[in-house]
Amino acid sequence: MKGYLIFDVDFYAFQVEKLLKQSKISHKITTIPREISSDCGIAIYIDDFSLVDLLLTNYNIPYKFKEIKN
Repeated sequence: MKGYLIFDVDFYAFQVEKLLKQSKISHKITTIPREISSDCGIAIYIDDFSLVDLLLTNYNIPYKFKEIKN
């Protein structure tokens, strides 16, 4: 499942980016797309949500996920 991870605090986005790099999970740091939120902030685009969900649950990091349907 592809989509964007969105965080209430940018600190979490940078923390998650570090975890994703360490876990060798493909991702891309980007701004939150306007279609998702009018907030200016950081999002992380991922191709495989199932891997990331487990990782973030283990580290107790709060996030929202917005699936992108192709």
